[in-house]
Amino acid sequence: MKTSRYCQYPPGITCDSLDITSINQNIKNIITKILAWSSAGRKLKLNSIRALSVVFLLAILFASIQAATAASFTVTTSVAYGNVNNGGTAPTCYRTANTWNTVPGAYVGYGVPSGGSCPSSLNLNSQSGFGSVPVGSQTVTDGTAFKLGTFTHYNNPITADILLTSVDLTIGLTIVGATPSTTYYTFTRYLDETSNGLSCSCAGSGNSWCCKYGPCVPSNNPCPDRVYWNNLQSTSSFTGADGKQYTLVLLGYADCTNPGIPKSEFITQEDTDNSACTYAKICGVPEVTPPQSLVICPPAINTASFSVTTDVTGPTYQWYKEAGATDIMLTNTAPYSGVTTATLTINPATSAQAGDYYCVVKGSCGASKASSPATLTVVPYPDISMDIAVT
Repeated sequence: MKTSRYCQYPPGITCDSLDITSINQNIKNIITKILAWSSAGRKLKLNSIRALSVVFLLAILFASIQAATAASFTVTTSVAYGNVNNGGTAPTCYRTANTWNTVPGAYVGYGVPSGGSCPSSLNLNSQSGFGSVPVGSQTVTDGTAFKLGTFTHYNNPITADILLTSVDLTIGLTIVGATPSTTYYTFTRYLDETSNGLSCSCAGSGNSWCCKYGPCVPSNNPCPDRVYWNNLQSTSSFTGADGKQYTLVLLGYADCTNPGIPKSEFITQEDTDNSACTYAKICGVPEVTPPQSLVICPPAINTASFSVTTDVTGPTYQWYKEAGATDIMLTNTAPYSGVTTATLTINPATSAQAGDYYCVVKGSCGASKASSPATLTVVPYPDISMDIAVT
């Protein structure tokens, strides 16, 4: 076998810096397999076959981008009321219960029913108060909002020397296999119980003889009352049974028929109830499989692609090029494309694009993680020729 080779290279790069021996050995291996293919004893003659070889990618990423499988969790919700009137004097005829109308939950009521007497036990048919009913145990999936329970304001005409002004609701979430297994959140409910002897015709005007809130429905109804609460999101982290990190986000209260409409207060008419629902979401902290470094040889090979994979659902991607103190956030401007996808493509890639690239992956709850960087090496095209004679 006779071989010859030549290289075209700029100053500073020599043939010796390219692993020609390794490349030639790969070609020899391929020819050996071709010769061995003649299993019937036929002679395969190759005369003056000229093989032109180039330095291909020294590292190629064969990563199948697969949709992440959503993790599932068994979540149990518990509720409890406490700290009435911020630890001060309890309201008139204050009553509590863990069940109302056969429905388990947390309930508080107060006041003497209009024209009646203080009941011996909670009676939300005639007292004013709050009820919180948890969903109980349910299976939820990573990245999907789920309902925790329903909060209801029961507004009935009452008399009371000491009003209910606030009470804390503690929501407990227990996740099977999680560490920690239970997380608690506390919301304070505030009640502005207004006088029923004021005028509804000028409700909301601010005049002392008018109902504070309006409108009154119907117009001859007693004045409505206001319930409000802090609806800020709360977050915590836990380790799942699979050993991965997750973020639990308590989304707060929203309309029970449309979770996209947040609620932070009620204006509740007398003799009616008003409800809102609590929602939460569990999101995985991304685990990112990094891209692999590449070597390309333009102009024969002038396209480079880097890919990452992640285990979270609904991820977003942003690719960067390292540039010292301040890295460059890439945009979909030539030669770059796919900068907000799992695969970054550089076409054409020249020596100006050589460097280190990485991707920041963000989950649907906002937790993000940067991949390890991958290096793009750009090596000018070498021409390698071989004369192979086989007899």
